[in-house]
Formats: sequence, C-alpha cells, structure tokens
Amino acid sequence: MERTEFNAWMGDFGRRYPAVAEYVKRRELPDQRLLLDTWHQTLSAFDRETLDAVTAGIISGDLDPVPNVALGTFAEEIRQRCRRVLDKQRRETRPEPQQREPILDGNMVMAIACGQAALELLDEMGTPCVIDADYFRLAESVQPKIPFCAAIILADDHTEEEARIARQTLDEHGIPWEHVLQRVSAATKPVVQEVE
Repeated sequence: MERTEFNAWMGDFGRRYPAVAEYVKRRELPDQRLLLDTWHQTLSAFDRETLDAVTAGIISGDLDPVPNVALGTFAEEIRQRCRRVLDKQRRETRPEPQQREPILDGNMVMAIACGQAALELLDEMGTPCVIDADYFRLAESVQPKIPFCAAIILADDHTEEEARIARQTLDEHGIPWEHVLQRVSAATKPVVQEVE
C-alpha cells in the first residue's frame, strides 16, 4: 500500500476514532512522522480495501475496536484485524470441496469386487495389502490413496479429482485399472454347462 493510501485511510480512521488522532497529535513533530512511518511500514503489506474492511468491521461490531490502552501498538492491533478480514474472505470465497456419497447409489457389489480384485493383483505381485476392517467404518474413510479404495472409488460414483488420484494410486502400485476390470469381468462371467 502506498503512503498516500495509508494517509487517506489513517485520516478517515482518525476522524472516526478521535483517540487515535489525539495519540498521534500528542507527539512532537519529528516523532509524529516517525510514528506514522512505522505504522505505514507495519501495514504496507495490506491494500486499502483490506484496511477499509477493518474500519467497516469495527464500526459494525464484527471486529473489536483498538482499546485506548493499546494505542502504543496500534499498527500491530490493526494488522491482526487485517489478517482476520483476509482469513474470512478466503473462507467465504473458497470453493466447497466436491463431496460424494460413497457406494450409496452405485453398484456396491461391483465396487467391492473391484477392490477385492486390486488386493488379489497386489498379492500376486508379491506386495500384499492388509486391510483393517475398522478403517472402513465411516464412509469418508474410503480414500483414493489406498489401492483397495482406489478401485472402489473408480467403480463407484466419483469426482474427477478422486478418479485422477485413484488411477495414479493404482499406477504407482503397478495395477492398471483395466486389469482390475478384466479380473472382475472374468470372475463374474456365468458358467454355462453343456447338457448332453
């Protein structure tokens, strides 16, 4: 933030909160400049909009005003409020993560068969994966970084990001998704007996 922007904000803030302006005016002239220079340097990382949002937050009661006893650390007090404003803005603008309902609408039998096929392929490659049943008590425990889960996710409804991570997980373990599907397909083909 440029000094002219800081001066404009400081002038507005000082008019709204006279104790701050009086605190500055009580200093001798060289000390006033030094004090304002220090406050500007402390707040220079923030833009005018953020400082205006702090002022608005104090006026609305969303942010605490700077107590008169804390005017010696005024710039640090304002910096803390700037961080709160920016944190709130980040939370409000952060996109909601895509959530899925694991194995509620999809083919649960197929999903579990794919997970089992991934485990069998790992076992055949000499890198068995032990699955602890307690791990899967919650639906959100199905994570795309675990081969068994990666196969389940790919067989179930999934987001693009989940699919990307799940495929990467299977690739890292040397299990192409196509091999999982082939294993499941071979296991589920009906056996036809010829009648003589």
